[in-house]
Amino acid sequence: DDITKYDDETCEKYQDYMQKFKWMHASFIWTTIQTLHRISSNYDYIDNNISIIDIACGDGIALRMISDHINYYNINSLGIDISSSQIDIANKLRKIL
Repeated sequence: DDITKYDDETCEKYQDYMQKFKWMHASFIWTTIQTLHRISSNYDYIDNNISIIDIACGDGIALRMISDHINYYNINSLGIDISSSQIDIANKLRKIL
């Protein structure tokens, strides 16, 4: 089996999981956003350019949420995932949103 390609059933289960537990995922992301705000407000030498790498990004929801909520920074983001199926989903969502 190719572990980098999820079948349709696995992708569907993942999407169901994300819907059920998105509050928990959103809480983690919100903590990350607040931390970035605190760091930037406490240090004058930090400019408005931020690079974020999300390893095991799945469908890229974390990067999209961070980019949506921190709009006063120039964010350069990169998502990496072993699953080509998850990368396909991330690319489709990126084009839609």
